[in-house]
Amino acid sequence: MIGSRGEQMLSRTLPHVDAWNGWFAWSGNTAEGYRALRDEIDAACVAAGRLPKDVERTMAILLRFPEEQGPVDPRATVIQGDIEVMAEALLALGAEGVRHIQVVLEPCTAAAVERFARAVEFVRKSAA
Repeated sequence: MIGSRGEQMLSRTLPHVDAWNGWFAWSGNTAEGYRALRDEIDAACVAAGRLPKDVERTMAILLRFPEEQGPVDPRATVIQGDIEVMAEALLALGAEGVRHIQVVLEPCTAAAVERFARAVEFVRKSAA
């Protein structure tokens, strides 16, 4: 897996990797923003002699429950909401072809992770 947007790094690694990973700051933390990244990486795959469909896509997403306070990564807009809002964000990326999502919870506490598990269940039920 490679997690880069740099032309030189992509040209050297895309011929050999199975997956590409994007960071939430690169996409504006939205499915719409991911589409532009996908097109960019598709073009890099072709330039590297690969079919875009042969390189799995993964993304990181930044999430926060509405009542949480404190600092958050300033490089991207945080998706702030309840489990349904979070699940919809995950489903939107899935609909764009993302097959693996790294969740960044702000703040990342045991309680937040346990609560987020309900969003995962919501996604599983929606996908079934």
